[in-house]
Parts: sequence; structure tokens; C-alpha cells
Amino acid sequence: MGDSFLKRVTAGGIAGVTLLTLVTGMVFYQQGNAMHRAKQWLLHTHEVTEHIQHMLNLVKDAELRQRGYLITGSDDFLFLGQTADHAAGPPRSFLAEYSAALKMEMDVLRSLTADNPTQQHNLAEMEKLIRQKQEYWQQSIQARQASGAAMAAQEITAEGGKPLLDSIRALGDIMLREEAQLLTARTQIDAESTAHSNNLILAGIAVFFTASQIAILLLARQAQEKMQVQQALRAQKDLLETIVEALPLALFAKDVKQGYRFILWNTKAEELFDIPRAQMLGSTVATHFPSSEAAYFHSTDEAAMAGGKVMDIPVETITTSRGSWLAHTRKVPIYDRKGQPAMLFGIVEDITERQTIERMKNEFISTVSHELRTPLTSIRGSLGLLLGGMERELPGKALELLKIAYSNSERLVLLINDILDIEKIEAGQMRFVMKSYDVEAQLQRAVRDIEGYAQKFNIRLEYIPCPESITILIDADRFQQVLTNLLSNAVKFSHPGGAVMLRAECRGDMLRVSVIDHGEGIEKEFHHRIFQRFAQADSSDSRSKGGTGLGLNITKAIMEKMGGTIDFESEKGKGSTFFIDIPIAGRAVADTTQQAPAPAVKTVLVCENNPDTAKLLSMLLEHEGYATELAFSISEAREKLGRGNYAAMTLDLILPDGSGVEFMRELRAQPEMRSLPIIVISAKAEAGCKELNGDAHAVVDWLPKPINSERLVSAIEEAVFGLGHEKPKILHVEDDKDLVKVLSSSLDGDADITPAYTIKDAEASLRQQVFDLIILDVSLPDGSGLDLLSRLNQLALEPTPVLVLSADDVAEDVQQKVVASLVKSRISEKQIAHIIKSFINHEENKV
Repeated sequence: MGDSFLKRVTAGGIAGVTLLTLVTGMVFYQQGNAMHRAKQWLLHTHEVTEHIQHMLNLVKDAELRQRGYLITGSDDFLFLGQTADHAAGPPRSFLAEYSAALKMEMDVLRSLTADNPTQQHNLAEMEKLIRQKQEYWQQSIQARQASGAAMAAQEITAEGGKPLLDSIRALGDIMLREEAQLLTARTQIDAESTAHSNNLILAGIAVFFTASQIAILLLARQAQEKMQVQQALRAQKDLLETIVEALPLALFAKDVKQGYRFILWNTKAEELFDIPRAQMLGSTVATHFPSSEAAYFHSTDEAAMAGGKVMDIPVETITTSRGSWLAHTRKVPIYDRKGQPAMLFGIVEDITERQTIERMKNEFISTVSHELRTPLTSIRGSLGLLLGGMERELPGKALELLKIAYSNSERLVLLINDILDIEKIEAGQMRFVMKSYDVEAQLQRAVRDIEGYAQKFNIRLEYIPCPESITILIDADRFQQVLTNLLSNAVKFSHPGGAVMLRAECRGDMLRVSVIDHGEGIEKEFHHRIFQRFAQADSSDSRSKGGTGLGLNITKAIMEKMGGTIDFESEKGKGSTFFIDIPIAGRAVADTTQQAPAPAVKTVLVCENNPDTAKLLSMLLEHEGYATELAFSISEAREKLGRGNYAAMTLDLILPDGSGVEFMRELRAQPEMRSLPIIVISAKAEAGCKELNGDAHAVVDWLPKPINSERLVSAIEEAVFGLGHEKPKILHVEDDKDLVKVLSSSLDGDADITPAYTIKDAEASLRQQVFDLIILDVSLPDGSGLDLLSRLNQLALEPTPVLVLSADDVAEDVQQKVVASLVKSRISEKQIAHIIKSFINHEENKV
């Protein structure tokens, strides 16, 4: 490589660094201006809100003075600053003073909202209302002066000025909500601008360092031009240091070849870590941090260099002399032109306050979940029982009022669920349990669930299944949420007597599910924002249908989380077609063999290692009227359970291909197997019981070998038919007494329910008697219901299955410990009662 070529490369490198510096500086400057403008808009919104509130307060004060004069006739209410000797000057009419003050506020607001047509319109309306109100004040005062107290009493009784005052207040509330919406939007813009600035800073600094290193290596090979290059680099370095020192983030860089010694430590880093630059440069983390923290920092440094890409550490705790604080750290590996590790650049942001705000928001959402979902569940359940004719047939007017109340409680439930779903999506907390499901079963379920709703609108449902038998990888509940939203929207916006079609078709490796209606369609101008939050077509027909405008936004987010997409086609006056595309997980081969009809008797699966013992068990059970099937290994039992329905299963703990205890844990982790009654029959039954430690609460009995036939039959009868003719005993741990009453009424006497309104009450009940089922709320006055769940084995007299009924989703590890986890307001009281009855009767279906 010739000298002239190296010179050109060097010059090009210097020019590139200079250009990048200038461009980055301009970007930072523009971002700074953008952030400043966003802050100014926030302050502007607060100022407008204060002036609106002051204007409303003036109207309120003037109204009080007018009414005070009408009641008392005292001139103290008519004049401001009036004293006995007029020492403070001549009295001033409150009407004149307040009119002037109101005019001033209106002028200020008109100026502040000059860019907002909506508020300008509102101000014009407000000015008319206030002018009418002023005329009313003047007229009423004159009437009082002319007619005396009798007129005042008549005017007060008639509440002559109240409609105007109510109109002013209502319009003021509209103006305040308009500013609140602007404040929310502008706060989001401010947050996005700040995040964008941080990303630009990180990218810009990384580019600066990389370019500087390349330039330094090139300059080292250009001895003759060393002085000029050094001067140029010094200028670039000065500019870079100026930018680095001005940034509101802690920046550092480490020389990898020198054992990760610090070579950069800016002013913000000094402030956050409380370590002066002079002490930090040239040292390592081991010099300044405890050994455990230093080892952690060094391990992340090496992981970042080995990974070859930016390492993002969202939250880590930093301990300094000023205390502990939370940091968001990003580490960028930088390599020389030979691909060898050169340095590690890092950016650290103090997120302690942000995390505190996030925690407060999460606590608020949790409170909303409990304090709104719980009473709404009681309200909806009570209304549902009355509408179902639980007490007596209701008169026509009462029935109509109940229907209105029930319908609006449903709307509130949907609104709360939508808002909480949006929050979960934003926070990345929406859980998805992805499994393979048969498409046909999922779509038929959606059609069944929406049929009743469609009948209310006189809409016919049409279903065209996919020609192939395929499976898709989805979260079944969330997939049903998507289909329900699309189908209900189609029903709402269809003409009475019309039809809504659900059609499935394969398109290569994708499944397309389409929902087709023949309603009015969607305005073209609305197409681009239909999946945005709170998006609703601005027409009286659309508004009359109700809804929050969140459904399609949530649907889109769910589909994207499951690896699919959603889109639509619509033409005004010709209806709409919404379709979702999702990858096909597999294609099933149709089974053409004739399946035998299900036996009328209950079938027990005998999983036993010893053939003679298995035959004996089969003979004993068949003698008692049960059908049996035999499995001599875990793999054989797993296969039979996968394709058959069994009333119960006997299980040996010693099997040729694994442990019966581990197999039991495997079954309990599968939702469809949690309610399968299991009777353990083993020579190591007692040891297995201790090893399992109560994790699977629905084991019916532990029978040692040799087998006691009477005890075996008793255990099978308990597993298949429950507790004979006695009513099942249920402990309902719930702080909402109304919900306890509603659920008890829904069970209609099929079970004896013992209420426990606190954890303390539940513990006392569990120590006194045996229950067949525990219904558990998570949020209780004296703690979390999950704490009670973890101590259940020590408290309960016998292992007891648990059904969680909470205002919010529970974690997956908790779901594996219970027979079912239900969310209040997402399921009706009738469905809850059905699930409880299904469990206590040991039905094979999923609880």
C-alpha cells in the first residue's frame, strides 16, 4: 500500500470524523430544541388549565355573592372592599369587578389557545354563557331591590340561575378534559423525544470512538504527517469531550488490552458514582467497589466483548457513598481494524425515580384491578341471578330496568378489561402460554360463544371451515379474545337480518381467518388510524354502537405477540373484511378408521409395573363395574392419556422408564390433566408422598402394597363420584362479602360454602375441618392469598385442591399449583359456578 494511498485514507478518516461530529452535534442541538419545545408545551398546558379553573372559580364566587344578596339583602354582598368609614376607598360593585376579571381571563385564554380550534369554539360558547349569567345576576339583584325578600325566596326556590351555572360547569369540564388529553399526548411526546435522544447519544458516541481509533491507527503509520494528524485529532477530541461532558448521562470507556482500565469518566459519572475522575482514570472497578460488585461488573464487561454487540442491562443496583440507586446500563464493545477487542464504551442512567414511578403505576393498576373488578363481579352476578328468575318473575318495568343495569355493567367490565390489557401490553406483562391447538376446534368455539350476542342483533352467523386439518401455535384464551372482538364488531355494525361470515383458509405456510360483514363499511379517511388507541369512526351510528376504541389496538398487539398479523379491507356502503394471518404449526392426517363408541361405564387407567398386580387390580375394578385399561410404563400411560378419557388413574411409583412421582408432577403441570383423580398404589407409597410434598393437591389416596381391596374400591368411588351423597365443602377465601353471597347463590345449594374474609379466618377454618375445594382471592386485607397457598400443606388437615379467583392474572408457576385460575370480570358467575360443579363432580373436562 503506497504512502499516497495511506494519506488519502487518513485524510478521508479525519474528514469523516469531522463530518460525523458536526452532524451529531447538529442532531443533539435539534433534539435539545425539540425537548425544550416539548417542555414549553407542557408548561403551556398547565397554564391554560390554571386559567380555566380560575375562570370557573370567579363564576362560582360571583354566584355566591348574588345568592347571598338575594337571601340577606345586605350590601356587603354587592360591593367589594366596603368598610364602615370607607377608609379603604369607595366600595366597588362586585358585578363590575368580576365582569372585568372574567373578561381578562377570557382574553388570556383566547390568546393561549389561539392554536386550538376546539378550545376557541369552547371559549366562544363560554363567553355567551357567562354573558347570560351576568345578565341574570343583574336582573335578580334589581328584582330583589325592587320586590324585597319575597321575590328572593321565590327565585331561590325556583333555582332560576342553576341551569346556566350547570352549563358553565359542564363546558368548563370539557375544556379541562381537552387540556388533560393534550397534557397526556405532550407528555408522551416528551418521553419519546428523551428516549430518542438517548439512543442518538449512544450511537453517536460509539461512532466517535470507533472512528477516532481507526484514525489513530492510520496516523501511527504516517510518521511524516504525524504532527498535522495529531493536531486534527486533538481538535476532534476537544469537541468530543465537550459533548461528552455536557451530556446528562454517565459515560465511561475502558481499555480492554490494559485489563479494563478506565480511560474515560465524564462529569455525570463523577456525580452518580461519587468517584473523582482523577481517581478513576487508569484504575479498575476492583479499586473502588466491593469485591462482589466488582466481580459482577467485570463479568458483564467480558460478556459484552464476547457477544460482539450492545449489552443492555435494564436494571442493576449500584452502591456508592451516597447510597444505593438503580442504574440502566448499556455496554458497547469496540474492536480494532484487525477485529481484536480494543475498548468497552458504556453509558449509565440513574433510573431510580423512573422505577419508583413505574412501581407506583403498577400498584395503582393492581388497586384498580381489585377495587373495580371485585365489586363489578358482584354487581353483574347479582343482576344476572335476578334476570335469571332466581327469586320470582319480575314485573315488566323492573325487568327492563334490570336489563339496562346488567347491560351497562357488562360495558363497564369490558372497559376495565380493555384498559388493563393496554397497560399490560405497554409494560410487557401480558402473559402468553403458547401451545399447539386444532384450528377447527378453536373457530367452532368462537362461533358458539358469539351466537347469543348475534341473536340480540338478529344477525345470522356463517362458518366456512378450512379444508385441511391443521394446528397453530397460540395462546388459546388470547386467540379467542381476538376472534370475539372481530366477530362482535362485525355483528354490531351489520344491518339487522344480515349475516356475518367466519372463514378459514390455508395460504402456503399461513392460516388466514377472515371475518366478513355487510354493514356500512369504514370511511377511507379512517383507514390509516383504525388500529390506534381510542380510534372510533366519527359518526353518530358508530358512537351509538358503544365501545372504547381499544379493542382493535389490543387485538393487533395480541396477534403480533403470537407471531401473526391483522389487516382489513373495507369500502363505504359495502361492508368490511378483517383478517388475521398466523403461521401453521402442522397439518394433521385425517383418521379414517371407525372409532368405537365411548363405553357407558367409567374407565380407570391402571399404570402398574408388575403384570400380575395389574391383572389383579383390573379384576377388582371390573368386579365393581368399572372398565379398565392397562399401561406398564410411563410412555404407554402418557400415550393412552393423550387419546382417551379416564375417570381416574391408579399409579405405581416404580416404573421401568422413570419415576411415578415425576410423572405425577408432569401431569399436574398440564392444564387438561390437573383434575384427573390419581390413586397411588406402590410399595413406596409413603416415601412418594413425602417426596411429592403436597405439590399435587388432587391425589385421592396413597395405598401401600399389598393392596387392601376395600380401600381401593373406596378410593376409586371417591375419585369418580366425589364424596357420595354429602355436599362438597368449599372454603371461599374472599374479602368481598357480596361476591361470596353471589357465588353461593349461583351454586344453588350444590355445595356447603364456608366464607373466610381474611387470611386469619381461612387459617382457622383449615385447622378445624376438611374441605373439598378452596376458592382463593389473591388480594386480602391482611396479606396475599398466595402466601396462604404456599402454607396450605401445613395448615390443611388433608391435601386440598385450590381454585384461584382473583382480580388479575396470576403467574404461570402459581397456575401449576392449582386446579384453575380465573380472573374476575373476565368470566361470569354462571361460568364460575359451572367450573366449580365440574370439579367437585370430577368431570374429565378441563377445569
